[in-house]
Amino acid sequence: MIHIGTISPAQPGGYAPLLAGAFSSPFAGTPVFLGLDLGGIASAALAAECFDETAVVRWVAVDKPCQGRRFGGRLLDAFCEAAFSSGAQAIDAVVCLPDGDREKATGLFMTHGFSLLSESETYRFPLSALLSGPLANDPPHPNVKPLSDVPRSAVNAFNRRVMETEGLLVPPVRMQGLLPESVVWMENDRIAGCVLAAPCADGIELQWLYGTSAAMIRGLLSGACRLAARRVSPDTPIFAAALVPEAAPLVRRLAGAELRQEAPVLHFRREAPRQTEQKG
Repeated sequence: MIHIGTISPAQPGGYAPLLAGAFSSPFAGTPVFLGLDLGGIASAALAAECFDETAVVRWVAVDKPCQGRRFGGRLLDAFCEAAFSSGAQAIDAVVCLPDGDREKATGLFMTHGFSLLSESETYRFPLSALLSGPLANDPPHPNVKPLSDVPRSAVNAFNRRVMETEGLLVPPVRMQGLLPESVVWMENDRIAGCVLAAPCADGIELQWLYGTSAAMIRGLLSGACRLAARRVSPDTPIFAAALVPEAAPLVRRLAGAELRQEAPVLHFRREAPRQTEQKG
């Protein structure tokens, strides 16, 4: 008999191995964990986070012996139904997996109402590649400030502006879980660009690198690397994903021969079902 219910992250029980990859970066929204058990045996798990009118699926895992039985799809549908019933207008999912697993994940989301919005290149390189490369001689730029020093009102204004212009459902700058290497580019007391750094399994993830010019992005990267050099080893791996188009070629050039391309990030979205008008 199949049963779907919530999981306590503090006491996941048999779901612990299935949720192991769900905590690679901190949650910014309200976390939700669902589990599917077959005859009392933990067989599949889902992790997501909810915001005011949106939600993000972070993790779906199915135990190997149970794969191919649509357990992941059942969890996905159960979560989406609950999120939409609670007022969510759309649900996003971000996937970064090797080729074989990526194809399975794409099939899972596409057959359960999600559409592929974008595919972004991802890169891995040691911090030393930037510290000893072209950025080594860049002086600190006066427009680059630590995110922690910026008034919250400026962060909120930037979030509103970028969500409108870029079509984002979730505020890009969320203070929870970010590292001190997160920096912003200030112009006339307004945030014009940012590098958001977060912890990942064995290094630093540049969660979001946003700027309106190559010069701005270079200044942001230089500032973030300068702060990182004070805290971590030069061998620390840096992961850069979800880059704006202007950033990708610049990162490739700055990291040089030590850059390695990783699996791309796939961004899916499922919209809330439209309400049909009732005619009397």
